[in-house]
Amino acid sequence: MRRLRGSDDGTVAIIVAVSTTLLFGLLAITVDLGLLRVERGNAQNAADNAALAAAWASCNGADDDDAEDRGVAVAEANLEDDENVVVGRDPAERTHWKAKVDVEINSVFAPAIEGPSTLETGAVAVARCEPPGPGLQPALFASGKSCDDDSFVIEGAGNAIEGDVHSNDEMTFGGSANSVAGLGTYVDEVEDPERITWTPAEPNPTEGSVVAPPPLEFAIGAYQPGGDEANAAGPQYYDAGTADIAEAWLTSHSPPLYAGGTIEPGLYYTSGDITLPPIAQVAGGGGVTFVSEGGRVTFGAAGGQLEPFTDDLLMFSAATRACDEAGIVLNGSDDQVTGVLYAPGSRVVVGGSSNDLFGTVIARSILVTGSANHVESVFDGPPRPPGLTLVK
Repeated sequence: MRRLRGSDDGTVAIIVAVSTTLLFGLLAITVDLGLLRVERGNAQNAADNAALAAAWASCNGADDDDAEDRGVAVAEANLEDDENVVVGRDPAERTHWKAKVDVEINSVFAPAIEGPSTLETGAVAVARCEPPGPGLQPALFASGKSCDDDSFVIEGAGNAIEGDVHSNDEMTFGGSANSVAGLGTYVDEVEDPERITWTPAEPNPTEGSVVAPPPLEFAIGAYQPGGDEANAAGPQYYDAGTADIAEAWLTSHSPPLYAGGTIEPGLYYTSGDITLPPIAQVAGGGGVTFVSEGGRVTFGAAGGQLEPFTDDLLMFSAATRACDEAGIVLNGSDDQVTGVLYAPGSRVVVGGSSNDLFGTVIARSILVTGSANHVESVFDGPPRPPGLTLVK
């Protein structure tokens, strides 16, 4: 049978025509989507810079109108004519600034296959800026670099931290209804960050790569007999030597240093342990500082009130211990204490229930446990520069 050559040629021509149309259509879609992707990236960069510019301007004293204008100007400086930029405070979080960029581009090939003549895309960014101001010392600072998941632990229930927190190693969170109102930073890793409420939620907690030095440091030599702080305390310097400072030692001292829940003000020093009896008040409204060169300092009263005698320092343990072994323990109930708890070679435990600590904890490792305890940073630190963060 003879084939009809003309029929074959017609079939091939139809196939080629259809294939060419499909190929051209795919090419058109690919090119236009590529252009759209590029413009989407440009829009995101513009939105990021606009939000950051508005937040920075507001942080440095500009009113809302000026901050909005600054954000729009930064975005439009890098955009074409067919973009729409809107900058303003984020309705969901008034301390944040939001930038929205809508982009419209002309299709290159899509109209040739009866596609749209224009394509639309856009981007959104949110930034915030913490204004400059007087800085505070951190509420909690774990200085150890090799304590792993014992470095910094918040567990228990309903414990609240007001102030920045930092770990030179890991952070671990457990328990329920615990919160931190401040910035959280760590060097290694964080476990279960969702088990604590952060304010602000972003960017907390933040991983850093630099081990930070302690914000405050105290030298044990200044508190030993003959040291600067010991000499400055004069007759209010009480040296127990190697004996433990406890109720028996305090009451047997001549004259007695403790009676009926009242302790005499001054600087207390020993190379042994310090186990404090219930202290409702300091005589004459004064302060106390407890220093143990090689032991543990423990305060477990109910309804006690303590303030520091010198250097804002309330308790100092110079003992060197394992990461999970305490040098300072605060585990009473309804206590209100003010001052620095300092244990550079051991752990500080803040436990018990419904205790208020107004000050700073600096230790090799830190454990906050118990229930309804409150730690709040109150001591002045280095001035805080403006802090700019791209939230979204």
